[in-house]
Amino acid sequence: MRRQTRGVTLLEVLVVIAVIGIVLGLLIPAVVRTRQRARNIECLNNLRQLSLGFRLHAESRGGRFPSGTRKPWFVEIAPHLQATEGVFQCPDDPGQTPLSYGWRDDLATVPEACLAGKKIDRAATSQLVLVFDQSPGWHEPDMINVGTVGGAAMSLDEQAFEDNLMFSVDTGDFFFLDGS
Repeated sequence: MRRQTRGVTLLEVLVVIAVIGIVLGLLIPAVVRTRQRARNIECLNNLRQLSLGFRLHAESRGGRFPSGTRKPWFVEIAPHLQATEGVFQCPDDPGQTPLSYGWRDDLATVPEACLAGKKIDRAATSQLVLVFDQSPGWHEPDMINVGTVGGAAMSLDEQAFEDNLMFSVDTGDFFFLDGS
């Protein structure tokens, strides 16, 4: 007696292909989100390292932040970082510039909001923004990653970031551009 083997029909092949397509359609966006989150975490880690580099610089210089007059801030704090490769570059920087981060004095428009040369223990609050992504929206729309004087790294919306730049470094008081 001969046994007859049954082959796979075209319909069965198409069903398997459709199921695989649906699974991939669900899996790919999850992988993309995970990779974006990993780049955001890497950026926050960079900002935390930079914040700690500022603190170490201050400890070795009588408690003072970089002056910004002799050398750029990133040159002054680089010797205090454990590793400098990649720490100055945000992984989501679309231009992949060598320096993706700025520090408070780059944007502070009022001298009382600047940190250059000031003593770190005179900073009114540890939540003052110290370093930040050069441009908002690299990780999430209207958000900007920052490192603080206290060594924390977080994401702020643009308004909270701008408000933070309007605090007096010495008193923690909010002031307005009209001088009040």
